[in-house]
Amino acid sequence: MIRDIDIDRTFCLSSTLNFTRYMFKHKMGKKFVIGQHHRQICSVLDRVIKGEIRRLIINIAPRYGKTELVSKNFISYGFAINPKSKFIHLSYSDDIVLDNSKELLSAGQRHKV
Repeated sequence: MIRDIDIDRTFCLSSTLNFTRYMFKHKMGKKFVIGQHHRQICSVLDRVIKGEIRRLIINIAPRYGKTELVSKNFISYGFAINPKSKFIHLSYSDDIVLDNSKELLSAGQRHKV
């Protein structure tokens, strides 16, 4: 018997983009609008998860979803796959890092995938 939770879990753990879509819908109450740049970023992030890329810098203009994809969802996705993962979150602003970290913690407590 396949349960809904098993379907959701399989969907979320299949890629960074699917994880982002699921979490965004549950956090914001609306769909994550996907652009080609989101697909490209998530594709590269999935290669990081697989160990194919060890160092990565993503440069993209502000307001293109980089924080949502990388700082919030990719880190959460990494912890969902391997709870012993280690991430360093750096930013020009302490406030941004603290806000993102608080959101990660609260999202993780609300949604167990």
